[in-house]
Amino acid sequence: TFFGCVEFATSYQSNSSRKIIEIFNEISPQIAQRMQFFRTKQLADKHHKLLQSILDGYSEPVVVRSSDGHFQIVNQAAAKSIGVSNTEILNSTPWDLVSKDIADESEKEHQLVIATGKSISKEKVYVLQGEQKHFLVHRVPIFEANNAISSGCSIATKNTKKNTTKRN
Repeated sequence: TFFGCVEFATSYQSNSSRKIIEIFNEISPQIAQRMQFFRTKQLADKHHKLLQSILDGYSEPVVVRSSDGHFQIVNQAAAKSIGVSNTEILNSTPWDLVSKDIADESEKEHQLVIATGKSISKEKVYVLQGEQKHFLVHRVPIFEANNAISSGCSIATKNTKKNTTKRN
């Protein structure tokens, strides 16, 4: 192993062996730090995939937006309701995807949730892909480990009673 080579080099005590040991001592903290970074990234990727799978299994639109309004997480139902793919939504803002009126109202409520740290729920009527849709939109703050608000999550539950057209 690598450490066995270092032990052999230490016992040999040549100038080149001492140089190898000096180099190893200089770079070993960097190697350990990179290994920890890759382990952390792998774990974060695993948890992100798990969260995305859970959200994609949910039939109602769910989005997470950063404090500056960019979409960070989007489920398939949200993408479908707007008529674009998940990848087209990520890192975009509401103004890139929906009418200015809907985007302005959404941003105002998003910033209110972030500023106050309190959830809000409101009935909304949106025209999406040419159809009028009724939703109950729940907006909640997302807190970091230090209790600072980092972003907001919106869940839009379809109001099926109002979306159903009455037939005679």
